[in-house]
Amino acid sequence: LISGIIFLILSIAGIREKILNAVPETIRKAIPVGIGLFIAYVGLQGANVIVAGPTITTLAALSSWESAKAPLVCFIGLLVIAILSKLNVKGAILIGIIVATIVGIPAGVTDLSRLKGAQWLPHFDKLFSSDSSVSSLIATWTSWKDFGALFTTFSGALSVILTILSFTMIDMFDTFGTLYGTCRRANMLDENGNVPRFRQALMSDAVATVVGAAVGTSTVTTYVESASGVSVGGRTGLTALVVALFFLLALFLTPLFMIIPSEASASALIYVGVLMIATVKDINFEDPSLAVPAFITLFGMPLAYSITDGIGLGIISYVLIKVILYVINIIKYASNKEKYEKPVWEIHPITLVIFALFVLKYVVPTDF
Repeated sequence: LISGIIFLILSIAGIREKILNAVPETIRKAIPVGIGLFIAYVGLQGANVIVAGPTITTLAALSSWESAKAPLVCFIGLLVIAILSKLNVKGAILIGIIVATIVGIPAGVTDLSRLKGAQWLPHFDKLFSSDSSVSSLIATWTSWKDFGALFTTFSGALSVILTILSFTMIDMFDTFGTLYGTCRRANMLDENGNVPRFRQALMSDAVATVVGAAVGTSTVTTYVESASGVSVGGRTGLTALVVALFFLLALFLTPLFMIIPSEASASALIYVGVLMIATVKDINFEDPSLAVPAFITLFGMPLAYSITDGIGLGIISYVLIKVILYVINIIKYASNKEKYEKPVWEIHPITLVIFALFVLKYVVPTDF
């Protein structure tokens, strides 16, 4: 809640927009590629194509039907989506999910037993029961004394402050990465390469974060899965409102949606990853000072399992490379001004602030 309020204040003041616009261009170009790799990796894990192994992760044992049936269902869904998309069929992703779900029935991946004795009407009668979310929310709001107790020592207060700072940065850069990545893939950036109506989007996200925290749910923010909607034509707020309406109706069809296996939805995630990674062609790989930070960004996201960490590692490497090169070029210029041109400082001051915040996030422990 506190990080959300800070988030909201920064958005109102326009500071958040300035911070995010200071992200180096090479990092920005790598963001949609990193998101594509990340979301595809999530899909491959969800379909049990990639599983835990002696080398952290490994390919599933496809020689066994028991371990191969889930990847097979996912692969069939992906093939359907790819073929229908090539034929310009509307709703290709949705059709692919449905086909994969149906194929999963004889394969034993789709569990139809969940429909037996299912509760189709929401449990509104249990909303205010002793173990309900409302009761839990009341308990949360009456526990301010426990939160205040954390400030009785210097180490406790510092731990809380760093934790809130970490939450704020994660929310900020996850939102930025998703907004920028999806807008770039949808060709919605303005002439300066920025997200249109960026401040309004950030305000909406900040308000949602505060409201979500206030009612006791996990952080309400812009999620990378939004790329699946953008990829099939979702461009405006009306899309989000229609989706919200269908989510409301889904309350009465929960058992039906519960039978859709993760392998079916994974095929959609993998396909969206394919769409997102297409922007890799925009990255300048000829200049190592730009290519390395971009590479670290796009691979940092799936490997660290975090959009924020991918951006953070990319910015840290970018600043270090540029600063060292600037110092070397200054020395060369000072030694022979006739041969060398005076180097230009390329790093935006706000980029240095972002660099410092990420270094603080990674280096200083939050648990004292």
